[in-house]
Amino acid sequence: MSVPEERSAIRSFLIADIRGYTRFNEEYGDEAAARLAAKFKDIVHEIVDTRTGRVVEIRGDEALTEFESARQAIRAAMDMQRVFAEETNADLDLPLRVGIGIDSGEAVDMGDGSYRGGALNVASRLCALAHGDEVLVSEGTTRLAGRLAGLRYVDRGLMRLKGIDENIRAYRVAWEDEKDDSRWVLMFFGNTSRLAPKLIAITVLAAAVTAGLVVWLTGRGTASAAPEPA
Repeated sequence: MSVPEERSAIRSFLIADIRGYTRFNEEYGDEAAARLAAKFKDIVHEIVDTRTGRVVEIRGDEALTEFESARQAIRAAMDMQRVFAEETNADLDLPLRVGIGIDSGEAVDMGDGSYRGGALNVASRLCALAHGDEVLVSEGTTRLAGRLAGLRYVDRGLMRLKGIDENIRAYRVAWEDEKDDSRWVLMFFGNTSRLAPKLIAITVLAAAVTAGLVVWLTGRGTASAAPEPA
């Protein structure tokens, strides 16, 4: 069945997933897991509606949402993480540690509430790589959204995503006043995948410089202690 071209448009897809949900279910039972999933669902619906997005589907511990605005998608993701953290602190028995991935691109509205497009796959892969309490977005999404007051983008480098041919540059979205020492590491070293070899090289260089300095100082001490010629 052909799909009319007018159903294709640029959209931002936000995918959120509760970390450790299966283990939580096994340890605390179906009723507790159901309460956790219900709380997750209510928060997602409320924030997505507030940010003028749409919940496409929620399947237990995972939510797929879409936005016409990349800015609103990022704002919604950070709103979610803030509320998830507040709810977790208020009730430690229902921990909402959620990873979120966002990508933007042209997608086709299939007319039945579902979409088809590469951005869905990238958002899903970024979500899978995000730690609990983390929001990962593609470079394309940051370009669409631009600068957002109160937020900043932390470069996570090029990422190899399963099923995606090209490496994707990803960014972690952080609060502007959030303390994050890793951003200085990234600014100095670049891609964290190459961090270990650089640290080794710097350690070796530092050791060599220290050894040379010791030898030089020792030599100076010996020379100064030698008796002056008569």
